[in-house]
Amino acid sequence: MSLASDTRREVKNIPYLCEALRAGIINYSATARSLGLEGEDTAISVSLQRLRNELPPLKVINVEANITISSDESGKQSKILVEGDINAKVLSHLILICHINEVLIEEIRMVKRRIEVVVEWRDGPNALRLIELSLKSVPI
Repeated sequence: MSLASDTRREVKNIPYLCEALRAGIINYSATARSLGLEGEDTAISVSLQRLRNELPPLKVINVEANITISSDESGKQSKILVEGDINAKVLSHLILICHINEVLIEEIRMVKRRIEVVVEWRDGPNALRLIELSLKSVPI
């Protein structure tokens, strides 16, 4: 089998990855590394991009929310607060986007219309960007 067909098989065996690919919300390089396929990550990344162009786009909605970021007292963590039209689907999508893009969430909680996300301080800006992206791409 070719590397492209191996990549297709792996993506089709991971439903959340296929959905994220259809939504256009993955980091191709990080995803290529995470698949564990034998071959150049660059070639796997190109295969993922080609596959995305062949898949039907995912229907998504944009969730309106206010987002703020702050550091804790020790300066070791960033806390991101998301307030708005939040539900469990938004929460799971946010976690998925961070996971696919290799941002480790240290702590997360959802209370009513509010999500609090805690990440390492150095991951704060990237997590913020990914959370903003996830709110613009919640699957219907």
